[in-house]
Amino acid sequence: MRLAVCALSAVLLSGCSWIGGGFGGGQGFNGPSAQYNTSGRYNGAVNGAQVDPCAIYSPQQPVPYGCNPADVTLATSGGFPQKPDFSNGYANTTDGYGSHADAAYKQAAFNQPKGERRKPRWRGSFGLGFEKTLTGDLLSADQAGILVPGGAFNPQDFTQGFTTGTAAGGSVEETFFTANDQPNNIATGFMGGILPTDIRVDNRFENNSQISSSTLNFGDVHSTPLYLKAGGEFILSPKATLFGNVGYAYAEGETLAGATVEATVFREVVTQPFIADPNTGLAVANGGPTTNITFVPNQQIATFEYDFGNSQRIDLEAGGRYYFDPIVKDKGYKTFTPFVSASGGASYYNAVDVNVTQQVANFSDFFDPNIADPETFTVSGTNTNVEVYDSQWVASGQLLGGVEWQVTPKTALAFEAGLRFEGERELVNGEDGDTRISIPFGIRGSYNF
Repeated sequence: MRLAVCALSAVLLSGCSWIGGGFGGGQGFNGPSAQYNTSGRYNGAVNGAQVDPCAIYSPQQPVPYGCNPADVTLATSGGFPQKPDFSNGYANTTDGYGSHADAAYKQAAFNQPKGERRKPRWRGSFGLGFEKTLTGDLLSADQAGILVPGGAFNPQDFTQGFTTGTAAGGSVEETFFTANDQPNNIATGFMGGILPTDIRVDNRFENNSQISSSTLNFGDVHSTPLYLKAGGEFILSPKATLFGNVGYAYAEGETLAGATVEATVFREVVTQPFIADPNTGLAVANGGPTTNITFVPNQQIATFEYDFGNSQRIDLEAGGRYYFDPIVKDKGYKTFTPFVSASGGASYYNAVDVNVTQQVANFSDFFDPNIADPETFTVSGTNTNVEVYDSQWVASGQLLGGVEWQVTPKTALAFEAGLRFEGERELVNGEDGDTRISIPFGIRGSYNF
């Protein structure tokens, strides 16, 4: 009996000891079905792993109850939050819209200290490119006459001639080469029987008659313009921006053949025979002179060479740009986004001047069968500077389209082309010039601030 009582007491004491070990020390419930310890962290003991009752999961956690501070250890596993959040409240942006404007919106929040988050609103840009003229005439054929010095050309100023023979030798022959217009000399001069010397009268060729001027296109008189531009851009939304730019364009002047003069070229040979006077022995005319005239019609006898000055232009523009959805979408910011833009403003041109040089053919070469192309020479003193347009402002505008490549979260490159329009300029004589339409091709870089 005594033995049974002692055995029962041992069992009870053992059970009380087990119960006391679970609650009396304040170490937390350590049963096999436990999932959380007193720190509120996830407890790996659910899988049977032993958990140190004196382990903490954060340096800020207090010393567990009943543990000697020297026995406290920092756990290297377990206790991880059930639902970690690395975004700090922001959504993942790796699959976001690819334009630079949208990227600026998304990346900024992650670069700002807490309490100072903001979305960038501004970016700077710099571009360069060239323009090809599509339509537009600097001078029409009628207006190009202002480039002819004096508005007329007199071929009699360039008559050539020489003399052969002597009176003592019995004959003197004078040969003249000149040019004149066909109606006054062939129809009237030879058939009408007027004096041969009439072919050498002052007979000016007026504009739009014997002087033929061609239309001068903007693309003919200047090289392909190169331009630079810089400005700022305000980001309205992930798909829309407003921008303003200042630009500079430069084109070199070209040298080209301008107006031409066509005429009938004449050769006149006047022969005067002589005999010796029987009384004095001196040579005297033996009768009247004989004249022989030949001609070659419809020949180009002169050209006006135009050397245009360089063109410089300053542009001021403001406009807007709209971005579509990306056509190529990569992870992160490496996207290609199409866009369209429209802008308007004004452009300031420098004065347009032309250095006009007169070239005249050697008239005698037209009668030499061995010469296919008559030699020409520059007429001394005909180098004349003519101003066509003075410096002035004109209205301008552009419609562009292209694609923008997001290089980094803050930088982008755009490739764009479209149409550029410029209003009429006023000529120095008061007439209106022509509108100019060109096709710009450019590359533009931008940086988000």
